[in-house]
Amino acid sequence: MRAPAKVTAWWSGGACPSRLRAAPDQHFFDVITHGYGAMYSYAAVVPPKDRWSIVAYIRALQLSQNATLEDLSPEQRSGLVEEAPK
Repeated sequence: MRAPAKVTAWWSGGACPSRLRAAPDQHFFDVITHGYGAMYSYAAVVPPKDRWSIVAYIRALQLSQNATLEDLSPEQRSGLVEEAPK
């Protein structure tokens, strides 16, 4: 299942507010469980284990959109600088 274009644009544009990057994991779990603003509760349709999986996915998206070279180990960085084939 693909994310709606509006959500994809929000994440890919780096528009995720820093307050959400700093929010604890429990915040996202609670929003999925109880709803927030216009978002309804998904507690009846998304089991707790899956809610935590969604939280992990949100964190992976946040990291992928805000990572820098300094976040990588020297070994990981060296793998990025390999010469491209000719």
